[in-house]
Amino acid sequence: MHRHFAARLFFALYQALVPATISGMALALLLLSLRYIADRGSSADYLKRCVLVLGVFLASYSIYSIISATYFTSTGYLSSQVVWMERGLAACAYDLLRYVWHVITCRAPGATGLFTLGVMSGATTYAITVINAKRDDGCSKSLLALSSVTFLIVLISPFLLSIYMGQAPLARSQFSVPIVSAALILFSFDTISSLPTNKIASRASSVLAIVALTLSFYSVSLIQRDVYTDDVRFQQESAFAGEVLGYLEQLYGDQLNDSPVVFVGKWSAPLNPACRRDDIWGRTLFEHDYMYLGNKAYNTSRISGFIQAVYGVSLIPPSDDQQKAAVAISGEMPTYPEPGSIVMRDGILVVRLED
Repeated sequence: MHRHFAARLFFALYQALVPATISGMALALLLLSLRYIADRGSSADYLKRCVLVLGVFLASYSIYSIISATYFTSTGYLSSQVVWMERGLAACAYDLLRYVWHVITCRAPGATGLFTLGVMSGATTYAITVINAKRDDGCSKSLLALSSVTFLIVLISPFLLSIYMGQAPLARSQFSVPIVSAALILFSFDTISSLPTNKIASRASSVLAIVALTLSFYSVSLIQRDVYTDDVRFQQESAFAGEVLGYLEQLYGDQLNDSPVVFVGKWSAPLNPACRRDDIWGRTLFEHDYMYLGNKAYNTSRISGFIQAVYGVSLIPPSDDQQKAAVAISGEMPTYPEPGSIVMRDGILVVRLED
């Protein structure tokens, strides 16, 4: 139990901090490239510094990989999620670019438009910087190319973990997206303020400030709704779990200590109109892993864990074969709370939820 908890905690930190670290590293290299461009530095010298920074990051990543391979994957928690390159390079690249586009177009969970503003203002300002540098005969073209690649890495840095994990909910980039957004907006402010004072530059800076402030307040309002949604979800999910547990104890109280319990299907919290449901917020543990690997009963462990955490009742976990048997049995059962939605068959307690 302690090793399992340690793996979850370590992995949660890893998921959150790695994208932020990559973004910070990319932003540092971008600022360094701009300094080299302004000072007409050498592209070879800049490349050496990039290799040094990347070497430090790869070394730390290798240490993590060794630790996870020798200890944390023994829990099964990490090994079931890490799917690096299982889908192939093209599919991984497609997932990455698709998710970046969804965040920019505010179609991803939690996306507020702040990242969109950062990308638009930062890309425009950076393009102007590069165009002006190209007019300078003393600036190295290879340095400009390296700097442009660094800028693209900055844009995709919050989402690179999707390649390693095979999916990219915004929770895994929750620290990185604000960092990149703020850095690009500040870069635009700084560049605009360095222009010769005129009405156009002044108005552009004012408009950018107003839009950034508005989106920041909007982001805070969404966070408040997300927290409220999660509280409502927890209350409703706790009540539903208590109801199901009550029926289990009422119908098969004597067998609960000896028979595994399998939950087949899912259950979604009804929430209320003030809540904001998406792929992360408002989702219950009764639906979190539904149909993972095509298994309707895969989320049984999460549901049992939730019941144990809230009510202190430990349900016996089923084996893989018992899960498959329960899914087959559930095919002829009505969905909860209809009579017959909780049955004992072949020594297995089956709870039939909705599809």
